[in-house]
Amino acid sequence: VMTVTNTGQVAVNNVLGSPGLFVEGPAILAASPALVASLAPGASTRLTWTYSATAAGTVKLTASVTGADSRDGSALTAGPSPSNVITVIPPAVLAASVSIPAQAAVGQWVIVTLTVTNTGGQDAVAVRPTASATVALTRTVSGPSPAGPVTIPPGISQTFSWTYSISGRGSVLFTLSATGTTCGGSTVFGKSTGTILAKSPARLAIQSFVLSPPSVRLQGPFSGSLVVRNTGEAPATLTGYSLTATGLVLPIGSADLPPQSRPVDGAG
Repeated sequence: VMTVTNTGQVAVNNVLGSPGLFVEGPAILAASPALVASLAPGASTRLTWTYSATAAGTVKLTASVTGADSRDGSALTAGPSPSNVITVIPPAVLAASVSIPAQAAVGQWVIVTLTVTNTGGQDAVAVRPTASATVALTRTVSGPSPAGPVTIPPGISQTFSWTYSISGRGSVLFTLSATGTTCGGSTVFGKSTGTILAKSPARLAIQSFVLSPPSVRLQGPFSGSLVVRNTGEAPATLTGYSLTATGLVLPIGSADLPPQSRPVDGAG
């Protein structure tokens, strides 16, 4: 906006700002001021140009004004006059990242999170998360939390979470996204995907139980070897055991199971 004042003693006709200003920085012309038919002595008028910033950075404009003396029509010029320098701040930009477990067992609940970071220079407002997953293999238990809308300032991250129940075997694709607005009401959007391998639950089966030697003398020691197999796909953890003896035997040792739990891989 430029304020033009007639400091002379006679009116100035056809006052016009230069249609295109001298531009220093990332900006393009959107609209120029209209012609002012006459400007009386001592009067002022405001000329407005509209520019659109095309990138982040600094912008400076320089304008000139022309007119004509109302008495004899002689040309009049004012300027060039530079503007102040403004800084163009980039809009909000949403970068999304999904965090999920690599695998889960059927029937297990899993937590899926979406972290959204505003890597731009303006607030992202009214941000709401959405999520979708392979419908045949999952069921939504809860979420998102928070549901939104939320405001994410520049450089700040917001995490949203969902809880799902795995209902079938296979590869489960999760697509999570967040949508909001930035300066001027422009839409900002961030999306990320992740996959969980859904396996059948762990199942423990006794593969063999062998006593050796096959015969012993009275009060002689013998041992037993128990092999446990996980017939499911998901890993299992052995946390304990029990042994019941019948006949004239006395225990003199314990099974080789440490106090800590012991993992058993699936299908092994």
